[in-house]
Formats: sequence, structure tokens, C-alpha cells
Amino acid sequence: MSMLLEAKEIAQRTLQWFKRSLEDFRDEIGTFANFPSLFIGLVTPEGKWECYHGRVRVVDENGHIVADQLDPTEYQEYIGKATEPWTYLKFPYYKPMGYPGGI
Repeated sequence: MSMLLEAKEIAQRTLQWFKRSLEDFRDEIGTFANFPSLFIGLVTPEGKWECYHGRVRVVDENGHIVADQLDPTEYQEYIGKATEPWTYLKFPYYKPMGYPGGI
């Protein structure tokens, strides 16, 4: 039980330290990972959210539908993968909008 109390004390102390340190990074917090991008997901024929067997919908950063009811088995026709020399990661994009505009 004493180890549990000690762990709780450490967690609370760390959380307080973290909350205080946020003030030092206010500008970074406001802009980190804040950029316009497209979103892709599956929907039913009626446009409702689907987890497994839906059709593909592409939506922009404002929620406007860019493409709808795309065949998921044909994804390679409309989803491309770009590379950058500074990383091994791949950057998926919507082919009709090109790279980097279609990210």
C-alpha cells in the first residue's frame, strides 16, 4: 500500500510540473500539428459512418466533401504515397489534388 501512495504522489507531482511547463510552450501548443489536411473514412450509401464495409469519402479541413462513395478496392487509383528524402515515412495523398496539396 505504501508503494501505491508513493506512486500517486509521484504522479501528482509530475502532473503539476507538466501543467506549469505548458506556459513555457504556449506558442508551440497553439500551432503544433495545426495545418489544413484532408480526411478519409468509410460511409454507408446514405452517407452515415461505417467501420468495415463502407465506401470511401474524402473531406477537406472545413468539412466539405471532396469525393464520395469511392470504391475501397480501387484505393490505389485515388490514393498515392509520396516520399521525402529526410524520412522513411510515406505521405499518403489524394491523387486528384496531387502532392502536397492532397494531404
